[in-house]
This record gives sequence, C-alpha cells and structure tokens, in this order.
Amino acid sequence: MEKKLDPLLREIADHLGFLGYESEVKEGKQSPYIFLTHLRNPNFVLDTFGGAVKVVALYGITKEAQAGPPELLGLLNELNRNAIVLKFYTNDESLMLEAMFPRDYSKSSFGSFWSMVESDFRLFLDGRITPFLE
Repeated sequence: MEKKLDPLLREIADHLGFLGYESEVKEGKQSPYIFLTHLRNPNFVLDTFGGAVKVVALYGITKEAQAGPPELLGLLNELNRNAIVLKFYTNDESLMLEAMFPRDYSKSSFGSFWSMVESDFRLFLDGRITPFLE
C-alpha cells in the first residue's frame, strides 16, 4: 500500500514557497514528509506528529561537541530561554531545532507562527554555535 503525503504538509509547504522555500517530498519510515531548503534560513523537515505539524532542522556536531561541553550546553540553555517557539537540543551526534504547530491551519495563524520561527532562527544564526557544528 502506497503511503500518502498529508495534504496539510503540502498546504504549509506551498505557503512557505511564497517565502522563498523550495520543497521536496521524501519517503519516511512511517509516512512521507517534506524537506524544505532556503538560501538564508536553516533547511528543515516538515512532518506530522500526533495532532500537530513538526518543524525540525538537524545539524551535525563535532566530536568535541558530542561530549556536551559546558560552553555548548550554556549556549543551548540561553537559546531556549530566548526562543519563542523553537527548542534547541542535542542528541548523540546532532543539534536539533524543533517547533510544533497545531493541525488547525489557517494562513494567518501559520504566518504568525512562522514569523516567530524565523525570529528564533536569527538567534541561532548569530554565529556563536558555528564552532560546535561539523
């Protein structure tokens, strides 16, 4: 049985297309998802999760950063204190940026949400995290 892309993901990807994002449907383990790229903003995955749409950007981190040095952990704590909707965390080999949006999509509510995501992206893109990335 062929897995189908959630139509809400396509609608949101089309909305983001007006903001300069290019989208590509990818085949996931559970269901298809959308990978979005942008010239100035982080690339990310748009997927469903329970009753929400999840936005996730993933970055490889250096071997040193994988050990969780206090400088990295302090920076992540600062980013999380100042972020509006994104949360910043690490797993074994990656730095994750993640946000959730409820399934009750409207252009105006998603536009407000995305404005906050892009504000949080600017916190991340200030260059302080760069030494920890691969």
